[in-house]
Amino acid sequence: MIHHNTVTKSFQNKNSLKNEAVFAALVAHGFSMDRIRKSLVQLNGIRLRDLAGDDLSITTVSNTLQGRRYNERVAADVSRRLGLSHEQLFPEQGGA
Repeated sequence: MIHHNTVTKSFQNKNSLKNEAVFAALVAHGFSMDRIRKSLVQLNGIRLRDLAGDDLSITTVSNTLQGRRYNERVAADVSRRLGLSHEQLFPEQGGA
């Protein structure tokens, strides 16, 4: 069990580093935050249906990623899955 957790954390750390690098590159090239979020979600193979779960619509998830509306649960889940801070991914919600 400990080995599995170590492997999972190692994978998450590598994934987080990859996402940090992609995020920095997209910001440096002037991409909008909505496009950056969408690209990172796609790059990581995260499905909108998985983010929505049983209690949210895919439209709510899509609108949150596009910056049209804001759902705290979606934003937190995206941040956690990508290993990036909420402030990085959703600066329009009061982040840096």
